Amino acid sequence: MELSRYLERNVARHEALTERFYYRPEQRVSELARSLGVDRNTILRDVELLAVQLDPYVERCERGRGAVTLRFARASPLLELSQHAFRASNLLLLLNEYLTRPVDIAAFAARRGLSVSAAYALNRRAVALLARMGGTCSHGVLEADELTLRYIAILVRSALGFRPPVLNAHLASVNRLIDEFGTTFGVALTDLDRSFLRAAVGLSLERGDRQISQGFLDTVAEIPAQEFFAQALVDGRSFARDEARFLAAMAACVTAKNHVAPDDELAQWVERDPTYGDLRAHMEELFGRTVCATELFGAALRRLYLFIRIGAAATAFTQDRPIPAEHRDLLAACREIVEAWAGTLAGPRTPRADDDLIVQFVLQILPLVNREPAPRPIYCVVVTQSELNRLTLSAAIEQGLPGIARVAPIAYTSVGAALTALDQHLAAAHRGTDAGAAAPLGVIVVDREYPDVEAPRNADSPAATLPYPLITTSIVERTSSLTERLRTLA
Repeated sequence: MELSRYLERNVARHEALTERFYYRPEQRVSELARSLGVDRNTILRDVELLAVQLDPYVERCERGRGAVTLRFARASPLLELSQHAFRASNLLLLLNEYLTRPVDIAAFAARRGLSVSAAYALNRRAVALLARMGGTCSHGVLEADELTLRYIAILVRSALGFRPPVLNAHLASVNRLIDEFGTTFGVALTDLDRSFLRAAVGLSLERGDRQISQGFLDTVAEIPAQEFFAQALVDGRSFARDEARFLAAMAACVTAKNHVAPDDELAQWVERDPTYGDLRAHMEELFGRTVCATELFGAALRRLYLFIRIGAAATAFTQDRPIPAEHRDLLAACREIVEAWAGTLAGPRTPRADDDLIVQFVLQILPLVNREPAPRPIYCVVVTQSELNRLTLSAAIEQGLPGIARVAPIAYTSVGAALTALDQHLAAAHRGTDAGAAAPLGVIVVDREYPDVEAPRNADSPAATLPYPLITTSIVERTSSLTERLRTLA
């Protein structure tokens, strides 16, 4: 994400390493050094520091021959781990001060044990980042329109896990509201989703008397879920109509990954916008109508559209997901399309194409352009809390193993439920199989990004008692690696 380009280098590396070890506990030191642009000794020192900093969450840390292992305890949320890394950032702490009070750089330097010259250098980076996000700083005061200020606050407060006094005073009621939202709309909210929505609700409580730009309100005038927030109460406090629209827009950002069906209310709201039709038309020129007509492509494109259209791209916590070298030309083509499209938009604030969101979009749809043969019938069930990730993994499997591999049409949120579904499908398939025909191989695929409580969070080794092979993966990985691993099981 863009924030990482302004963070202190060691903090940015520590956050990136935390994420990588969370998804894959054993890493090659040379590969980490190459991808993060440092030498091996720096990586090894970083891992030692992380192990100390995150000691309560660390289950295992050891060095091997050319590799290093850092395994987090099963119940450790990635957001909480990342926040520990972010809290070591003087830059983020300075940004948080800009959100709460006029900043005195000399006083900040004294509190943080920095030299005045180092603090002023840090402030220049903070001011540059705030300007990139649409704010300006004058005499230690952050100046921005209301929507820009809120977007900056959501990013900074989510990264630090900071809760202002108003939010702390109503925290239990806000958490109940978020739970009720998830239940009402049938979406599984991750820790990051909850942190994002908590920050948004806190801002509505804290700044509900401020005027949000009319352009934004017009853009989201008919956005779904606003009635839910208009009727919601937080310790007896209700939200005005403008605040309900703001909260519905923020909720749409975090739940777009689950609203993937074309007939979904949020999907239909997006597709009614002529500007979305313009973006989709340009994508069809690049990918063709067949690819763009798939459920995966539509869902990924709608999510990309949503963040950019409402000007919220800077709030997105995109993870460190490099595009494979062989697909960088595709990324460049998508970047050109999205940047040109964003330049034509008029809206709540100057829309900007966020490169990290474009990278994430390309990673989501890569399986649609990857095609490899597979040796034998395979039937997979996916354990994840993100329907969009289920679509990505399904496409990776079915497009990578065309005509051979099939994936259950729904996601399962527990390995137990996945086992039951797999048993039932394979039993039905066996009854319908001709004598002598190969029966499908059953495989459980667990998404590391939204791991199930019953599944190994940080390992590739399946539980020995499971009757079917279990593969842990994520969209961070090369899509070809998933099909290669499935092929070895066949």
